[in-house]
Amino acid sequence: MDFFISSNCDISCDGAQITLRVRVRASFVFVCILVTYRCTGLRRPIKRVLMPTRSPGHKGVF
Repeated sequence: MDFFISSNCDISCDGAQITLRVRVRASFVFVCILVTYRCTGLRRPIKRVLMPTRSPGHKGVF
C-alpha cells in the first residue's frame, strides 16, 4: 500500500517567509525548509532531508 501526505507550514518574520514542507510516503519522509525573501522574492532551500521509513530488518516506522 502506498500513500502520500503533503503539508506546508508558513512562518513570516523580519521580511522573510519560512516554509516547511513535509511529504510522507510509505517508503520515505521528505522534509524541506525554504526561505523566501520578500524584498527580492528569492526562494532558497536551506535544508532538505529524505528519510527512509523502514530500514532492512526493521518492521516499524522510523
